[in-house]
Amino acid sequence: MIETAKENPLSPYQYLTWLLRDAPKLAAEEKNLAEKLLPENAPQSSWDIPVKI
Repeated sequence: MIETAKENPLSPYQYLTWLLRDAPKLAAEEKNLAEKLLPENAPQSSWDIPVKI
C-alpha cells in the first residue's frame, strides 16, 4: 500500500491515516469498497504535490 501511494503522488502517512479513519465508516457489504479505498480515490489532502485544476 505504501508503494502504491508513492506511485500516485500521495503522502504515505496521509493516505494511511485517511484509509484507517474512513475505511470503517464504509459499509462492508458495499460492492465498490476496495475501489473506493484505492490511492487514486484518496482525498486531495493526501497528495504530496499540489495539483493545478
